[in-house]
Amino acid sequence: MSPSPRRFIVAKLLAAALLMSSARAALIYSAYDDFYLAPTAAGWGGATSPSATGAAWGYYMGNVNGFGLPTGVGSYLTSEIYRFSSVNPLGVGGPVYSTSFWDATGGAGFARYLDNVAWGAPSDLHASLGSYSTPWFGGAPGLSQGLTNLIWMQSVWLGGGGSEGIASMLIWKAPAAGIYNFSGLFVSGDQAANSAAVAIVSPGGANLSRTVLANNDVQSFSFQSSYNAGDVVQFQVGNNFSIGNAVGLQLEITAATVPEPSTLFSALGLVGFALARCYLRRKFKIKIA
Repeated sequence: MSPSPRRFIVAKLLAAALLMSSARAALIYSAYDDFYLAPTAAGWGGATSPSATGAAWGYYMGNVNGFGLPTGVGSYLTSEIYRFSSVNPLGVGGPVYSTSFWDATGGAGFARYLDNVAWGAPSDLHASLGSYSTPWFGGAPGLSQGLTNLIWMQSVWLGGGGSEGIASMLIWKAPAAGIYNFSGLFVSGDQAANSAAVAIVSPGGANLSRTVLANNDVQSFSFQSSYNAGDVVQFQVGNNFSIGNAVGLQLEITAATVPEPSTLFSALGLVGFALARCYLRRKFKIKIA
C-alpha cells in the first residue's frame, strides 16, 4: 500500500526542515581551543597563528589607571590599548608589549603572554594572558571547582588613587553580521591577599557590568547579542585596587549561519513538489511516481 498524500507531504516537509537545519551549521568560537602563541615560545606545540575561527580572537592589555580613562574595568576601551600578540585584530597598540612563554610544568602545559613593560609596579607584577588545561597549584583559578581548559588572565595594580592599573583583555571581533550566543564563566584564584574584578563590554554597553570576585569565586554569564562585522567584545580582568588575583575564563561563542540561497530554494522546492503531487493525485487521479 502506498503512503497517503497527507503522510507524503509530512515526510517531504520533514525532509525540507532537516535540509534547512543542516544548512544552519553552527560556527563555534572557543577561547581555549582557538588559543595561539604569536610570537611563539620554545616548547609550545600548539597553534602559532590563528585558525579560521581563531582569527576572531585578540590578546591585549587596557590602561585603566585613570589618566583620561575609566578608573576601573567595565567601560569599553578605544585608546591606551597595548597588544600582547603580533596578531592584531584591533589594529591598535603599537609594537608587541610582551614575551611568550611555555611552561611544561603548568598543569598539562601553561602557555602565556607576559608583558615586558615597566609600569612602575614591583618588578614581579606583570599583566599576563594565557591558556591552561588543568589548574596545577593551590592558588590556580578553577582548582577547587574541578574546572579544565581555561584562559588565564591577570592584571597589574599600579597602586595609589584607587587604580586598577593595566587590565588583561581578551577581545572577540565579529567576523560577520549576525546574532551570537555567549556562554561561560570567570573564576578567581585562591589567593586571599589579592583581588579581581571582571567585566564584558562592547560598543553598545556592558554585557556584564564590573563585578568584584571574592577569593575563589565564580561568575557565570550567558547572553545573546546582535553584532555587525567588525564589532568588538572585550572580556576584561582588572582588580579591586590591590594586587591582582589570577582569573580563569571559560568562553564559547556560537553563531547560526543563514542557509545559502540555493539550499533554501531546494528545500522550498521539495515542499512545493510535495504539495503539487498531492493536488494532482486528489484532483485528477493522476498517479505520479
